[in-house]
Amino acid sequence: MNATSSERLLQLIGDIDPELVAAADLVYDDSLAFKSPTGPRKPTRQSRLAWVGMAAAGLAAIALGILIWAGQPTGQPTLPQGRPDSPIVANPTNPAGDSLVINVATVQSSRDIGIDGHFWYDLTEGQLAAVFGDFPYPLLATAHYSGDGSLVCIMAYRSDGGRIAMVDEAYVELELQIAPGQTLTDIAYFNYQPEVSMINGVAVTAGVFYGNANDGMALYMADFQRDGLAYSLTIKASDSGSAGPDYLLQVVDALTGGSAPDLGCLADPVIPELRDERLSLDAAYKDPDFGDLLPGRGGAAMPAGLVFESAHRFINQVDDSLTLFWSDSSRELWWQIRRPTDYDLNQLVSPADTDKYDMSLYPIPWAESVPPEYQDVVSNPVFRSEDLTLDMVQARAYPYGDKSQLALNFAVLDGDRLIEIRAYGLTPEQVWQLLQPLLEA
Repeated sequence: MNATSSERLLQLIGDIDPELVAAADLVYDDSLAFKSPTGPRKPTRQSRLAWVGMAAAGLAAIALGILIWAGQPTGQPTLPQGRPDSPIVANPTNPAGDSLVINVATVQSSRDIGIDGHFWYDLTEGQLAAVFGDFPYPLLATAHYSGDGSLVCIMAYRSDGGRIAMVDEAYVELELQIAPGQTLTDIAYFNYQPEVSMINGVAVTAGVFYGNANDGMALYMADFQRDGLAYSLTIKASDSGSAGPDYLLQVVDALTGGSAPDLGCLADPVIPELRDERLSLDAAYKDPDFGDLLPGRGGAAMPAGLVFESAHRFINQVDDSLTLFWSDSSRELWWQIRRPTDYDLNQLVSPADTDKYDMSLYPIPWAESVPPEYQDVVSNPVFRSEDLTLDMVQARAYPYGDKSQLALNFAVLDGDRLIEIRAYGLTPEQVWQLLQPLLEA
């Protein structure tokens, strides 16, 4: 599947709260395989932009893009003490003859910022030109908004070569951030006062995180303010040679000496349908899009003792779903109806494909027993409603916790709607009894 620029950017930022993802999704573990969720998934219009950072040992996992940010950083990590190695200095490349001092940084942090009613649009060529002006490299970008139409950020990345460019025969990756007002200094921290450089008359704080010995990579960063905007950029490059420092100075020079972004072209966006409502059980059953695929409709029996906890109706540009959650002291049932994605359709399995869904074939630890090419589909199989049988539901059961109870997860494609089920402490027969009348209707 070829991802659009929006899809690629959403991989960077995430469109829901990580805590909610953890509550919704099965988490793969080498020893215990799929863990039980801690509670219901709660889709929310307050989606979060997550800057995923890490210590130098994890630099290879960093995703790169360009962000124009309007958010106030919160929280400070605990920093180690003592000044690290001496900084390096990039040779001047601009007419002013400015050099860039690159301080050795000690900590890289991560953060996420809530966006109430998050929606987004890819920038057109005209908007790219207005926002990035004479920036010397081709870009793709997406503008992110809050539900009232206020611009929160623009996020983009260098679009030639799949985000990777050649500089002095070395590969580099670029991420740039521009923020109204506040420098995002919590993306990278120093435990000392770093040296500041003057580039085109702008005060720039630059640094570098070094990767581990096996990685051979470094992350170069720079922060500065000009024209009422705060800029932050990172470049991933080899930790040897001059490609990283030289490219960092080249980009900083272009940004400090170029024209300021014109964000006026991004005002007054068309606000798409957005919905995030907590519903009563009765209102959920009456939902015209998904209510007919909920268990317990019309007074049908639910497993004795399960108590209705919550229902959420959620709509944004990628999600159209109704999610319900029941529980008691030892059991949980998470039931979501939504529109299927391309990913879901790629997870379709037939009854004969037992090696792609039958958990009895794979002893724990699943990381060792499930063939690599099947691990994704075994984790998240999708059955067609016309194919589903009790035997297939039973095949999804596996022991969890103290192994005295069963858990199971799977999804059922019914026309243009998907039923996704997570059950903990229920038997396969109970789940089948909940499903059968819905699929026969």
